[in-house]
Amino acid sequence: MNVWLQVVTGACVAASLLGGREVAAQTYPAKPITIINPFVAGGGGDIAGRTIGSALSQALGQSVVIESRPGGGGSIGLQAVVKAAPDGYTLGIGPSGTLTILANLIKLPFDTVADITPISGLTHSSFLIIVPAASQILSVADLIRRAKAAPGTLNFGSNGIASTQHLAGELFKSTAGIDIAHVPYKGGAEATTAVIGGQVDLAIVGQAGIAAPARAGRLRVIAVTGREKLIAISDAPTVAQSGYPDYEVTGWLSLVGPRNMPAAIVRRLNAEVVNALRSPEVQARMSGGGSENPYPTTPEELGRAIRTDFAKWGKVIRTAGIKIDN
Repeated sequence: MNVWLQVVTGACVAASLLGGREVAAQTYPAKPITIINPFVAGGGGDIAGRTIGSALSQALGQSVVIESRPGGGGSIGLQAVVKAAPDGYTLGIGPSGTLTILANLIKLPFDTVADITPISGLTHSSFLIIVPAASQILSVADLIRRAKAAPGTLNFGSNGIASTQHLAGELFKSTAGIDIAHVPYKGGAEATTAVIGGQVDLAIVGQAGIAAPARAGRLRVIAVTGREKLIAISDAPTVAQSGYPDYEVTGWLSLVGPRNMPAAIVRRLNAEVVNALRSPEVQARMSGGGSENPYPTTPEELGRAIRTDFAKWGKVIRTAGIKIDN
């Protein structure tokens, strides 16, 4: 009899919890929502958070507060997200660099797959391979030809060690079978300046601030790392179009929550985010963060992107022997 009572009691408790979650989902949202940006205010994550937060506020009828918690390469802000109650009232901006690269380099205090509920992608952006205006490297084919003729003599700049741009270069090296040295800078602006000044042979950088010097003839864009050509620099082919169809690198931002969020709340948020990302106004505001393309996904698609990129960058990091100080 005691065993039977324990079974019945357990079943009742489970049903009560499930019923509570269903009621919460039906009344959601009943109070303001917080979206944590794991980087400093004013950057791409902040722009994405405020833009999608404004759209969600209008759609859901509740205020959405954007809170910046920078530090630890994005891990401090995301740790606050995963520790929050899974009720849909604390969400976070999930950057690909934190979820899929940093997690391969250091032991984070959370699992970027198991402890995260994917909601939707927000934006994704390609990177650019740029060379000095006076360079004789006019294309990806020229770059590879020169690199193979004199292995180890060319170098490329990036935003810093273990940045997505650095790993994009390492993946390009292994894909093309070439040897070029990496020169880390403190950011994309420094790497771009080094290219313009001829201090490096090439660099892989983000889109922000490149179109104007390219049009002015101060540097040349020889390729785009993503699958799509860019509107702002329409004459630059993709690396895939340049003979390496399997090569693709983009950086992305997403909306995530803590694990075990009610499925109904995840579906509601996903529907509103995807609807907002189809708006030309939202797309225009998102592009202010240096991302040219909206990235609406289902939760399942975002989950697959996290797992796929985690595996891809893990392999690149191990092959190149990349390490950072914790």
